[in-house]
Amino acid sequence: MGSETIVIEGLFDGEILVNGSLEITQNAEINANIKVNKLSIYGKVKGNIEVADSLLVGGTAVIHGDIKAGAVTIAAGAVIDGQCSFGGMSDNREKNRPYS
Repeated sequence: MGSETIVIEGLFDGEILVNGSLEITQNAEINANIKVNKLSIYGKVKGNIEVADSLLVGGTAVIHGDIKAGAVTIAAGAVIDGQCSFGGMSDNREKNRPYS
């Protein structure tokens, strides 16, 4: 897959598997487990999140679920309700990618 980013701007229910980058905009409401390589969240997410590379949590983000990510940036104002595990995934990035 190329360097394109998938953007979700509205409501989404289900499961999200992306071999690449995903952006969840400020107006988005997601009810799904997410497994991606790179993720930026500015909206609401209810579900567990697994990011092989980097996660950016914007100041408008509200997350209800557990997070596992290689590297994380969290802006002031973000709300995270769940367990978080950061770092330590870099050695396993190839294994943790959603699609081989």
